[in-house]
Amino acid sequence: DAYYASMSLGVWEPLITKDESGKPAPALATEWEHNEDSTVWTFHLREGVKFHDGTDFNADCVIFALDRVMNPDFEYYSTTCAASVGSFLANIESYAKVDDYTITIDTVQDNNAYLIYDLPYIMIPSMEAVKEKGDGFADAPVGSGPFRFVSKIAGQELVMERNENYWGNVPQIKTLILKPISDASARLAALQSGEVDWAEVVPVESLESLKSQGY
Repeated sequence: DAYYASMSLGVWEPLITKDESGKPAPALATEWEHNEDSTVWTFHLREGVKFHDGTDFNADCVIFALDRVMNPDFEYYSTTCAASVGSFLANIESYAKVDDYTITIDTVQDNNAYLIYDLPYIMIPSMEAVKEKGDGFADAPVGSGPFRFVSKIAGQELVMERNENYWGNVPQIKTLILKPISDASARLAALQSGEVDWAEVVPVESLESLKSQGY
């Protein structure tokens, strides 16, 4: 659905991402450090970032996002979001705002190096959009990433456009349309006919033929 597709295609962003080798790399946090026993981590947030709705990213947004998946008493707590990232929250005991662009996260055990490998899976949404849309947020997500949500037709397509004001490298692709095609042979036919520019998991037996055609 729009919620999970937008996560994988860069509508939302985490504090930390992964580089091509799988190592932690800066995203909405530019740098981080921890105390001697690695129980308290301090994250310095990227300044000047705006969500697709024009609102500012800051420490309040991070605390809001964590409350949304960790605090069942929070007004905007989401059982769906909490369930989807539950395994990545196990190392977090508490969190706090230090100032507008600094937060701390306490972990549940000493020498806990796993935290920075878990944070790439915890996305930061627009706080104001969540408040405004409520349960409808998942159908029209608002993040800070290189692509912004435009529209969707359930079971047919999800349309996204590049974020011209993205803080990082603005994508070369202006419009990205994701179409669900469940049958592998149909995906192959769509690719070969030019209906789509890219297809995931084509039939294995077609690989050599596709390579010979220049794909």
